[in-house]
Amino acid sequence: PLPLTLMGSAIGLLLVFRVNNLYSRVTEARTLWGRAVYLCRQAAQTTATSLLFDFSMTKAKASNAHLAAEKVGLYLAAFAWELNSRLTGMGDGFAKTR
Repeated sequence: PLPLTLMGSAIGLLLVFRVNNLYSRVTEARTLWGRAVYLCRQAAQTTATSLLFDFSMTKAKASNAHLAAEKVGLYLAAFAWELNSRLTGMGDGFAKTR
């Protein structure tokens, strides 16, 4: 019984170290994903602010600026979806995610 007790304790410690490693990796991944989402939102907000609230533009340029801001927002959203599918392994790499 003594060798089994020692082996059980060793396996228990090994399992604890592996679980702690897993938690730290999950926490790091969530932090990095949150940072990527934050940067996408910040880029969209900066683009929208600089393009949509420039009052020195003419009407024709303002219309083009609205279209450009919309396109940038769509590309940033597509980037976040594609990044998610690539990281989770659900994407096929040809923009046919989900």
